[in-house]
Amino acid sequence: MLIQMNKNNLLSLQNERDIFGIVSGDFVVKAVYTFAHESYLCFVMEYMIGGDLGAIMQQYGVLDQQIARFYIGKILIKSYCCHILLKKIREIY
Repeated sequence: MLIQMNKNNLLSLQNERDIFGIVSGDFVVKAVYTFAHESYLCFVMEYMIGGDLGAIMQQYGVLDQQIARFYIGKILIKSYCCHILLKKIREIY
């Protein structure tokens, strides 16, 4: 499905592009390159091995306690990194 780009979408994507330039850390997927093509703004993202938790849950169902603790720990660390990042972004904008 294709959606016609409007000014709000473009502004939002430009802000996202700017944020990619600010973020750093091991738990953040980085934008390697951005480019515009006709009415699209494209992001080339860093390749991350492993997939997402939703796919793992779908494949394995209920996780055992050790694996669940691992993923909960990852989620908490990423949430904290996002919290710090949002504080930095608010200072800039």
